[in-house]
Amino acid sequence: MVAEPGSSTAAEGLALAPWQAALLVAGAVLVAYANSFSVPFQFDDRVVILGEPAITGFHLDPSGRRFLGDLSFAVCYRVFGDRPAGYHAVNVAIHLANALLVLWLARSLLRAHALLPTARARRDEAIPFVAALLFAVHPLQTQAVTYVAQRYASLAAAFFLLATNAYVRFRLTRSRRASLGWYALFLGAAAAAAWTKENAFVLPLAIVLVEVAFFSAPARRRLLFVAPFLLAAAAAVGWAAASGVTLERLDTATRIGDGISRQDYALTQLRVVASYLRLLVLPVGQNLDPDVALSRSLLEPAVLLAAALHATLVAAGVVMLRRGRRGDALPSLAGFGILWFYVGLLVESSFIPIPDLMYEHRVYLPSAGLAVAAAAALARVAPLARPRVRVAVTLGLAVSLTALTVARNRVWQSELALWSDSAAKSPNKPRPLNGLGTALAAQGDLRGAIALYERALRADPSYAKAYFNLGEALQGLGEYAAAIPLYEWFLLRVPRYPDTYRNLAECYRRTGKAEAADRLDAMYARARLDSAGGLPPSLR
Repeated sequence: MVAEPGSSTAAEGLALAPWQAALLVAGAVLVAYANSFSVPFQFDDRVVILGEPAITGFHLDPSGRRFLGDLSFAVCYRVFGDRPAGYHAVNVAIHLANALLVLWLARSLLRAHALLPTARARRDEAIPFVAALLFAVHPLQTQAVTYVAQRYASLAAAFFLLATNAYVRFRLTRSRRASLGWYALFLGAAAAAAWTKENAFVLPLAIVLVEVAFFSAPARRRLLFVAPFLLAAAAAVGWAAASGVTLERLDTATRIGDGISRQDYALTQLRVVASYLRLLVLPVGQNLDPDVALSRSLLEPAVLLAAALHATLVAAGVVMLRRGRRGDALPSLAGFGILWFYVGLLVESSFIPIPDLMYEHRVYLPSAGLAVAAAAALARVAPLARPRVRVAVTLGLAVSLTALTVARNRVWQSELALWSDSAAKSPNKPRPLNGLGTALAAQGDLRGAIALYERALRADPSYAKAYFNLGEALQGLGEYAAAIPLYEWFLLRVPRYPDTYRNLAECYRRTGKAEAADRLDAMYARARLDSAGGLPPSLR
């Protein structure tokens, strides 16, 4: 007899005890990320961590938007200094914790569904393990794990998942004292998530999604559960009204990037989110710095296709939730996972313009939902009703994804490898070209670096960093006269970067302009006092 999909027999061989599942997931994470411990600081890791006096001096501002992320870096700096292996160990530990939180969440949601009056008796206990495993070893997670500075994304996800789990446990627990403890943990984790990264502000919507999908209660009681969020929102509105916040100021406060309209950003994100989905299904062609063109009309074919895809998936998620409420847990989990994905992207992929249109680490938290949805979908595939087939398919997926993660982490092993990869995939974007030029310059290939800096400036004549780097490369070759106008251009636009004064002073001195060089030496000394010595955020 062939077992019914979703039955306990169908899950035979994968329905592990919680501790067994946790151990296997931990082993998978360690295998997938073993080669990340040797990755050096990359991209802006040094600027964000080692170049930030508040972190290295442990002078953190608790009112900062990402205080807990900064605090974790400050503690790491005290313990590990400038040795990246320790930072990577912490990042991998956070990722493992998140995978286990996904395991816990899926198990709790299955339990919650089983308590619904319409629920069927049988459910698939293998789904939590498969979901956690897919989340743990998927190569798209590498940018949030191996790229040290993106701990903000993984740490915020940890608090977000912990808050969601605590809420589910609060709803499941019958003991009043225990339920109050879970609710207190829920509120604390929610606050910690919001104190780590801004994308955590969608947590109330995630909680509403949990309520709708897996619990039953009168509307008045549900409102009571989310009352802290409503009070916080009311307090924010009251504060804004009392402070005289205008629509113009509100627009500025909810805008990270300049020069991109909200409409164009939202249209572009329709395509970007479709790219995230493609990378989750087929994780090849990952890129640290994708070159994404702005979309300016809904009628662009790529935008229309992406919008149709998202509308179809959201509608499917809603339909699955409704079906799940009538009995089977699998549609509920699948629908929940799909809608969680879109809720998780609302801050960074909707109407809040961000200069970098696409970054893989932004899909880290949302992908937890799709991992649950994928595990539920796999449980529905008829051929997987045979235990041996199901184990083989799960093992094959895990091994394939782990191999891709290991391979992607190899790309992170050096600046040259990382920027070569990105420049090859984004040949007309100035930042990868500039990054590859910097990597070549560090190896002594100044001529190769100059060619790349020049390509970066042809791609974008206003890209300021390439002017400084090109000037530095020319200066390194002794071409002081050619370097001077580049430094002067950069100095007009970035007047507080001390190294420009020092380098320009040397070029003036080498070309016989000693008096001008002496003035720049004095300006260099003042700039060092007035500046942390790093590039402003807009130029990093």
